[in-house]
Amino acid sequence: TSRVMHGIIDAGWLPYYVVVGPLEELTKLLPLLLIAWLGLRSKLSMRDGIVYGALGGLGFAMVEFAANFTTGGYPKSGWSDLLTAIPGRWAMGTESHIVWAATAGAGVGYALSRSGGGWSLPVCLAIVALVMATHGLNDLYGKFIGPLAMVVLIEPAQSAGIDLSQVQEGSAMGAALLVFSAVMNTLLMNVLLWPVLAWGIRRSRA
Repeated sequence: TSRVMHGIIDAGWLPYYVVVGPLEELTKLLPLLLIAWLGLRSKLSMRDGIVYGALGGLGFAMVEFAANFTTGGYPKSGWSDLLTAIPGRWAMGTESHIVWAATAGAGVGYALSRSGGGWSLPVCLAIVALVMATHGLNDLYGKFIGPLAMVVLIEPAQSAGIDLSQVQEGSAMGAALLVFSAVMNTLLMNVLLWPVLAWGIRRSRA
């Protein structure tokens, strides 16, 4: 996935934020699609789609983290890189990878549970397209959400006698701030996906 994506980007065919969503989200859906194609489950439900999608998102995030650490973090800083890499991995979108893939999985599961009948296939394609677009927008604008979220903390931190500009990278406070910025980014950038995921969860319980 990475090689294809960077090949397209380096060739100048499409910008990064247009390529990343479709390629990465389709990669996360591969386990679910393979299970359906190989007939490993007699009948796939929306719940299966959500669960397998979320697991695909988690697996993707773990592989991405391992690749970034082994090719970049460890050669530069050794094992100490984990002090910032682990909270940084969260800030880089582990939770969003899970949310995106679970939501796309809900759409695929909906179509599979109805054997593609009725409006299930158009609904599935619309949900997957929305997830891909959200992923691209997150990579384009998500980097601004974290810093903006920090502004909210400035006054409370000053009241507590904490100067956020002096927080050391790799400290417990630094890790907490990374996680906070990630949570705010996840809540805001996925605002269109929360209702879809909630719909999928409700239907999977029916």
